Amino acid sequence: MLKAKTINKSNLIALLLLCISVSLYSCKKDDSYFENSKKYGNHRDTVSHDTIPIVEIDTLALTQLEIDTILNGDTSQIMRVLKVTDYNDSLLLRQVCKDVRPDTTDTILSHLIRRMYYTVKDPASPGVGISAIQIGIYRNIIWVQRKDKPLSPFEVYLNPVIKLTSSAVVGSMEGCLSIPNTTKVIDRYRAIEVDYYLPDGSFHSEVIEGYTAKIFQHEIDHLNGILFTDHVD
Repeated sequence: MLKAKTINKSNLIALLLLCISVSLYSCKKDDSYFENSKKYGNHRDTVSHDTIPIVEIDTLALTQLEIDTILNGDTSQIMRVLKVTDYNDSLLLRQVCKDVRPDTTDTILSHLIRRMYYTVKDPASPGVGISAIQIGIYRNIIWVQRKDKPLSPFEVYLNPVIKLTSSAVVGSMEGCLSIPNTTKVIDRYRAIEVDYYLPDGSFHSEVIEGYTAKIFQHEIDHLNGILFTDHVD
């Protein structure tokens, strides 16, 4: 058995002082690490909880590509109509359109509206209605010839939505600027209730019947990527 070594008083005091010194050094070192952690962000308590700011995308604003397409000709210049006979065009015609912000001070929107008008009135290929998607602008804008009004004027509508339909349907012949040399008998609701905006931002809700209701349904179908031939059994 080993014999315990006797420690005198002076040695005991020296030993205690050494322990205290080591303890203080250890604490100082830990504090220094904690401070450095704060400085460099390594300590979990110092990690910033700030979130990355979310940038809201204005879906109502026209894209640069849309703007370039709109401005590639003056207001009276007819725009190229997409056709299903072109493969790429046929894919684009299946897109679903977005709303647009009504604003009479928006010169680009006004430019688009005028070009759409001259396109649907093209003497070489006239129509009774046109949607923005047919000229490569994926926005909820349509021109409709109001056969139910005196002189059958063309009128433009923004963000049109069919809210109600009649139970009665009527079948009649249809054609489309985007589907050349094709006509089919299509059943459409005899009467519809449509909500829409005018370019000045005013909101309207209107009940429309007969042939004009048919035009509205045809053009609003386009805005949802639907062609009239999709209604053929």
